[in-house]
Amino acid sequence: MNFEREATCFARDSCSGGLGREPGVCLKWAMSAEAPALPWSRTLTHPQLAEDVPPPEDLYAGSYEMTTDCPEQGCAYGPARFAANTPLYAREDTRSPVVATITAAECVMRTGADALLSAPRRGVVLETAGQFTAGDVVYLTNYEGEGFSTIWRRGEYITFADEVVVRWDERPTDPREGYWVEVTRANGQTGWVLNPDISDQSCSVARR
Repeated sequence: MNFEREATCFARDSCSGGLGREPGVCLKWAMSAEAPALPWSRTLTHPQLAEDVPPPEDLYAGSYEMTTDCPEQGCAYGPARFAANTPLYAREDTRSPVVATITAAECVMRTGADALLSAPRRGVVLETAGQFTAGDVVYLTNYEGEGFSTIWRRGEYITFADEVVVRWDERPTDPREGYWVEVTRANGQTGWVLNPDISDQSCSVARR
């Protein structure tokens, strides 16, 4: 199999020191399929890092892709029943008080308010291409939908569409991260649910 860029091959390989983005895929960089593997370029294995400037915020709000099933408000409005018992938080934060537990049998009303929150994820660019240079330290801040993301690099935000290979650090754990939806129960109690698993959108909320 031929690849246009060594970095693409390095990113997919999981057997010869690559990034292993495709588990079980073993690739090499060579003059031909029969030729012995060449060492990966040092820009891929040991890039010289540029200045590391963290972004100004520790949490960012992203966007979601609208579909025919979710034409507006990111599917955050209307009645819903969840597939399992779901905690109702006071705020978009799993450290906030759990004000109630919504059972799988209960129907609630989604208010239309939602938030897709993520903490910045640090990465190092491994190839020089376009507006990027090997060794650039970047931070993925939020997803914008349609395959585009926003990254931070040394004082500026840049739209990013996976045009270069980046070695990302392990994703940080943040109790505010995830897709949050505000809901109101039949008794008027309102709160936030995290990454809701919706099983029914045709139920009726029995007001009390």
